[in-house]
Amino acid sequence: MAHQGGAPTSTCAGVPVNSNALNPLSANLIGCGSFTGNGPYPGLLPANNGANGININSGFPNSNRMDAFIVKADHHFNERHSISGRYFFGDSLQTEQDIIVLRPEWESQSDLRAQVLGFNYTWVPNARWVNEARFGWNSFWQTILTADHAKNPVTGFGINTGVTTPVNFGMPTILISPFTQIGGNRGWPLETTPNVTYQFLDNVSYSRGKHTFHFGGEYRRGSTDNIRDRSGKGRVRFQSGGNTFGAGTPGASTPLEDFLAGNPDKGDIFVGDSERFVHLTSWGAFLQDDWRVTPRFTINAGVRYDYSSPIVEEKNRLGNFEPSVGLEQVGVNISTPYRPDRNNFSPRLGFSWDPFGKGKTVIRAGASIIYEIPHMAVFLGQNGVNNATTPGLNVIPTGATGSNLLGKGGTIAAAATTQSTVNWSAAGPVFNAGLNCDPTNGGSPCDILAVNRNLRTPYVATWNVNIQQQLTPTTSLQVGYVGNHGIKLYGIRDINQVDPNSPAENSYDALGNPVNVFNSNGVLIACGNCEQAGRPLNLSFPFLGFVNFMDNGDTSIYHGLQSTLTQRVWKGMSFVAGYTWAHAIDDVSLNRAQQPQDSTRPGLERASGDNDIRHRFTLALSYDVPGRKGYAQLLEGWQVNSIVTLQTGPPFTGYDFENDVSLTGEFSDRWNIIGNPANIKWGKNQGVPFFAGTSNSACVSAANTPELLSSLSSFGCYAQGGTLLIPPAVGTFGNLGRNTFRASGLYNWDFSIVKSFRFGERVSAQLRGEFFNVLNHPEFANPAILFNNDLGLGGVFGMSNATPDVAAANPVIGTGGPRNIQIGLKFRF
Repeated sequence: MAHQGGAPTSTCAGVPVNSNALNPLSANLIGCGSFTGNGPYPGLLPANNGANGININSGFPNSNRMDAFIVKADHHFNERHSISGRYFFGDSLQTEQDIIVLRPEWESQSDLRAQVLGFNYTWVPNARWVNEARFGWNSFWQTILTADHAKNPVTGFGINTGVTTPVNFGMPTILISPFTQIGGNRGWPLETTPNVTYQFLDNVSYSRGKHTFHFGGEYRRGSTDNIRDRSGKGRVRFQSGGNTFGAGTPGASTPLEDFLAGNPDKGDIFVGDSERFVHLTSWGAFLQDDWRVTPRFTINAGVRYDYSSPIVEEKNRLGNFEPSVGLEQVGVNISTPYRPDRNNFSPRLGFSWDPFGKGKTVIRAGASIIYEIPHMAVFLGQNGVNNATTPGLNVIPTGATGSNLLGKGGTIAAAATTQSTVNWSAAGPVFNAGLNCDPTNGGSPCDILAVNRNLRTPYVATWNVNIQQQLTPTTSLQVGYVGNHGIKLYGIRDINQVDPNSPAENSYDALGNPVNVFNSNGVLIACGNCEQAGRPLNLSFPFLGFVNFMDNGDTSIYHGLQSTLTQRVWKGMSFVAGYTWAHAIDDVSLNRAQQPQDSTRPGLERASGDNDIRHRFTLALSYDVPGRKGYAQLLEGWQVNSIVTLQTGPPFTGYDFENDVSLTGEFSDRWNIIGNPANIKWGKNQGVPFFAGTSNSACVSAANTPELLSSLSSFGCYAQGGTLLIPPAVGTFGNLGRNTFRASGLYNWDFSIVKSFRFGERVSAQLRGEFFNVLNHPEFANPAILFNNDLGLGGVFGMSNATPDVAAANPVIGTGGPRNIQIGLKFRF
């Protein structure tokens, strides 16, 4: 540890500093060190353009160049044979700010080429038989890199990270809490060059009497040449503070002071080769019968079988981990990463009933089971976790130092490590970029993703019942209930999560200084909250840190009341109006989601789903204006269209991504909430009111133990409408649940005017004027999408300072932007 530097001896960036305390590498990055490549102050930091000293520009323009075309061909040979084909080609280059960055060269660039080819052949041998065969092929080629990906960090930025692989060049991520990070999105590089899918289907229909039978099969093979080096550039954290002086006491150094002094908390980096050539094959077959029992009652019954093989890599460079075995590799001590699931039968049953026989009232109900086709990214790119860099089964470090398979056939030369000791110096290298997971031999424990060897295929049980009533000859109303239940859904938890209160993590001397204790094999067995000693797998596998484990432990449930009023064309007008009242509940909402706050109690994550929209109303209306002949068709061929969308806001969760309050290193902590969560409101210009330290008397009263008061003094609190958010005691978790707060709703009206011209029987033209968000009603994005759900960033938590289209890196084109007017002309011939 460095010590407090003393009186200033010089200036850096116009600020008096003690030159003995200023770290040379930090000086290089802020523009006042020996490296001049970053320019003068502010170096890598943005210029301050505000008179009050706090305004900076952190928004940069997005650019998108896209070229696309489609070819369609249909041919009807005769009444028995017909064929059709489609080919689509699209090419784009996008530069977008997918996270908040400080410099334009840290934006992300996506170079994409997509191709889709499809053929359909229909054969009708007689009135009872119909056979339809389909072939599909699609190719998706994409690279996503930061815009500075060609810059060697040594010569380009003056920081020697130890990275020598060109694909991982660029500025590393440097987190200095509570400021915006230095560097770009650590999720890149990503290269799928390409991802190719082949699909063959054949469906047969046969009618006999009151029955119509359908049966058929499907074959699908997906493959990819994939590289994903999450944190391949490296990431360094200056987040907790207290590393330079006064750790754990009032007046301790801030993270910024730790950065200037060169004392980081930790770092993480991915090293090695992640490129894999993988494929996954799926088969399916079904049998269905539509049985018209009576003219008023029809039953639909069927069954489908699906099978998806385990993921395969052409050189067996996939692995796994079992606590009873250790690291595993295909072709060494396992034959597949996980065992196949061959029990995927899905029955389906439904009926349609006209209770009065007049054709005006219909009651329908049905239920089915639908199995998911796992996608390869689940196993190769678990990029949602926040605790570490654990990409997938392609980088299980079986060939690294410390591995139980080193010298026993392990050949996977890749590893993700969290390094507690970072060489923050101008000479570097900052990271230990070797394939060494053995802490007893100079390495750092490696972080991995593992999956349950008995992983099952997730499925959804769905059911519905509705009644449709004709109100007039052209108007009908349908009201129904829809439900579904997700079963055996994929979920992630850290099975090696440290217990910060275990004896192994509380080894201190009489003066409170941490004491490391090692066993006879050199394995760390006790320390002062260093994380590793208190991991449950440490004694058996000291070469492993975070072990993010994927299994089928999660579920979901959805209930929805859906109503639809349909007006078919009547005097030129038609519309469809719909209203849904629903509630979605789950343990996790994505296949690649964040790990729980506390992986030992994953059930506490159950809450409203990320996409839980309680109320939604839509109206789509079209009206053909009555016309008159003559006047060069100016008085005919007019149509107006309107789409209205009104919906309540989705939920979001408050996490502390800055401070490791729980001492688990997971960085998914949530705080304590006292009061009604509905009082916490998002803001468009500022976040939820934040109070530093013990400056809020209500928070002080709520922090009714010395431990809570100590946390409050260090991290501050939020107070709004009588509701408080205060940090839990250090080494514990807060009571705030997942998805407790609500973001802004969406209130949008789109409108269009269409004028059609006809030039004979075979040529026509259509002129369109389209007005999106006609009223220019301001819409605001979910704070979570903007990363403004961080409780560790006082004044930012709860802020929604972007429209939904900008937040989704899809300005103008996406939903929720300001008023946009578009004019188009289309010819048909």
